[in-house]
Amino acid sequence: DRIEIFGHGGGRKEAERLKIPFLGEVPIYTEIREGGDRGVPVVISSPDKPEGQAFLKVAEALRKKLG
Repeated sequence: DRIEIFGHGGGRKEAERLKIPFLGEVPIYTEIREGGDRGVPVVISSPDKPEGQAFLKVAEALRKKLG
C-alpha cells in the first residue's frame, strides 16, 4: 500500500519555491523497506510495480537533466 505519512506535493512545491527541478517522488511502500532490509533494491525485485517504477522515474528524470 502507498502510505503518505508526510502528505503529498510538498517536495514539488518546495522545488518550485527554490526554482530547482523537481525530479519526482518516491512514496513509502512496505516493499521498499523490506527490500532494503534484505539488501535487494526494489528496482531489481519489482521493476514493473509502482514501488520500483517510482525510483526508475526519478532516475530517468535525473538522467535527462544531466544529459
